[in-house]
Amino acid sequence: MKLIFDTDISQLIVAEGFASPVALLEAKRGTGAKIQLTLLRDGQAWTAPALSQFRFIVKPWGKYEVDQTCALAESWTLDSSRKVYEGRINYATDKLNELLKVADPAGENTDTGRMSLMAEFAWRETDSVPWGDRSHTVEFVLHNNVWRGTETIPGAPASQEGPTLPLLTPATVAITSPVINSHATANTLLDVTGLKFPVQSGKRYSFKFLIPYNAAATTTGSRWSINGPALSQLHYNSRYTLTATTETVNYLSAYNLPAAANLSSLTSGNLAVIEGTLTAAANGEVIARFASEIANSAITALAGAHVTYMVLPSV
Repeated sequence: MKLIFDTDISQLIVAEGFASPVALLEAKRGTGAKIQLTLLRDGQAWTAPALSQFRFIVKPWGKYEVDQTCALAESWTLDSSRKVYEGRINYATDKLNELLKVADPAGENTDTGRMSLMAEFAWRETDSVPWGDRSHTVEFVLHNNVWRGTETIPGAPASQEGPTLPLLTPATVAITSPVINSHATANTLLDVTGLKFPVQSGKRYSFKFLIPYNAAATTTGSRWSINGPALSQLHYNSRYTLTATTETVNYLSAYNLPAAANLSSLTSGNLAVIEGTLTAAANGEVIARFASEIANSAITALAGAHVTYMVLPSV
């Protein structure tokens, strides 16, 4: 997307002739989306003072609070030879999903592919002066670029026996900091903070947790499980290190199992794997949990532990 901003009148304008105010901007959201900006002064492309700051902000109509921001570009690189600034638009994914009703059990937005927002541009010459007047508000039509999990395989013909199969799109969540369980009471389950994924009532999910971990001593065992909201079906297994060549394996159908920890670990090089399927009966989050066999003896889930999950077709 390209913007031209007339600094003399504080308006976004169209490119042709550098004259008329913009009535409509359009873009497709997506990771790494770029935006180009040309500033005008006296009708000519202009380079602002070195300490100048710019903001391009998108919000729902009539909403001005910070927490209503849907998209923002405020970091720019100048191509001095062309007098063009380039930046990235950062989209507020959760906010946009909420507005578009992506994966909302109450039903998606009636205009599921696009929505109308308002966009404005502001600039100031240094951070020691207040932001100047906002530009006039223009309509910003944003086209959705996120798989909802209901799309069909591109180009696939309709089946005589029923609809085409959905395109299954996995998502991954990882933790970036270690999580330690050295509880004063042996075999106490704690959450692996941040290692979780969202579920919605009535939907079926496939999931796989991969959790590297360390132990304070080889004589300190562990146990690994999951917890979450009410469900109508759960089938999963958990496997985790016992020795360098053996592992503990559990086949389970309820949260927070098994009840007992195993009796040993490696001090490093351990791996817990928890995978299976579930059908949620309530909205919520499914999170990994773990326990140390020995009181005050640490089991540490390491940064890089992650869960990959996807929505499966419903019956």
